[in-house]
Amino acid sequence: MFRGANQVNKNLLQSALGDKWRGFLYADWEDKVPDWQTSNGTIFNETNLCSPTGQLVGNGKYSDWETLEQDYYQLFNDLKNKNVIRFSQLKKNNKVIHSWSLQK
Repeated sequence: MFRGANQVNKNLLQSALGDKWRGFLYADWEDKVPDWQTSNGTIFNETNLCSPTGQLVGNGKYSDWETLEQDYYQLFNDLKNKNVIRFSQLKKNNKVIHSWSLQK
């Protein structure tokens, strides 16, 4: 049996590095939409960079390759310049178009 907590620790699942944690950026495109997917392309921003409303910047679904590619590179450069990313990858039809990782 579990009992509710009186106080909630909102940082419980955050990295010990806090705002210095560097995340990932993934973008994936398929010319033929898979049965389990609702769009041709998706961008996943797994960093701490949020918009003023608190939403992660750059997450979204796409139906046009050129827009996805443009948004990916714009977001990649922004995240890299802000030093909040450690890995990034863009794939089109399972072929890696762009890949970058932080030097160790």
